[in-house]
Amino acid sequence: MRLRQILGQAVDDDRIIKNPCRIRRGGVEHHPEQRFATVPELLNLSRNVPPRYKAMILTAGLGGLRRGELLALRRGELDLEDAAVYVRRKRQVLDSGVVVENAPKTQAGRRAVSLPQPLVEELWIHLDLYAGEVDSAYVFTSSEGVPIERNNFRQRIWLPAVKASGMDGFHFHELRHTAGTLAARTGATTKELMARLGHASPQAAMIYQHAASDRDRSIAEGLAVMVREAEAGYRSTE
Repeated sequence: MRLRQILGQAVDDDRIIKNPCRIRRGGVEHHPEQRFATVPELLNLSRNVPPRYKAMILTAGLGGLRRGELLALRRGELDLEDAAVYVRRKRQVLDSGVVVENAPKTQAGRRAVSLPQPLVEELWIHLDLYAGEVDSAYVFTSSEGVPIERNNFRQRIWLPAVKASGMDGFHFHELRHTAGTLAARTGATTKELMARLGHASPQAAMIYQHAASDRDRSIAEGLAVMVREAEAGYRSTE
């Protein structure tokens, strides 16, 4: 198990192409579903980070971009007039300290994501205040105006904001899960979720629909209210 995890990390770091210890459907473990934030929780969290990181939190939580995709995003890949972001690359720092910026691993990762208008408005403000004017400028940077360093961001920005929001234990990658779950709650199909989140297989996209299954209970409860109201009205006419 440990060797498989080490080699899996090597794949993530682009040191090897394929994990030789990975067997299809082998050693499947069932973990509790990832947490996701409600819209009020997401907005509250975005208000508890310094203003220059607010749009980044919302882009992750509403647009579903991966951390590496956010860190690699350039101004020219935002089309706010058309309310869209074009994901074309990812950025990661290997354990060796080497920075790798390249295309997503799968064709599905290269995608256009439509943005809700409130996020578009936040991004306009963000670009005016914090991003360079050239198309090649990074959209999200540190307070020094350089690419964000993952550990510094986690310790100095993320953990204090999570604590201030009363969301202890909430991880940055769960913002992406939040985006998928909220999209599923709008009625998005599996195929639409795959396209929006950049998944190459339907299995990954299905987790967001499972997480949104409580909506079906809400529908049933709403129907129950309607029936009770109708029954009450019927009895009052007897």
